[in-house]
Amino acid sequence: RLLTSDASGPAGLGECLSLLSALFCAGQIIAISHYAAGTTGDPRQGGDPIVLTFVEFAMVALLSPAGALAFEGPLVLRPEGLAELAFVIVFCTFLCYLVQICAQKYARPSHAAIIMSLESVSALLGGVVLLGEVVTLRMAFGCALIFSSMLLVELEPFFNNKRK
Repeated sequence: RLLTSDASGPAGLGECLSLLSALFCAGQIIAISHYAAGTTGDPRQGGDPIVLTFVEFAMVALLSPAGALAFEGPLVLRPEGLAELAFVIVFCTFLCYLVQICAQKYARPSHAAIIMSLESVSALLGGVVLLGEVVTLRMAFGCALIFSSMLLVELEPFFNNKRK
């Protein structure tokens, strides 16, 4: 709520759905780490990230139309939008997700989660640079809070070694 310009009133449906999505995202990070690095934690013994990506995308392709019909109504595909749809599917989703899974094979789940938590900060900075959005004090505080949390978690081993 600190990264948005409208944070008045109690948490609504959007915030609750964001929290639920964060829980599912955390579960996905753990599942990917378990599958990709294997039960021994050795990336050489783990599963194939390409296979995982294809299986996950196949499940999304099978389940998404049911969700779309339940919540959005009839699906209408127009020929003039198919090129854009294909671009989003291949480049903005599939390839990015494939790179994430391949990289996560060699990272601990806690590190992957911390790095991915910077997504909202990157989105805000992209909005400022590309769209000319104005950063409020609340937004700057939210970015600083997320960034400092990431630094604290990543530097914790350094501080523990210094104390010993």
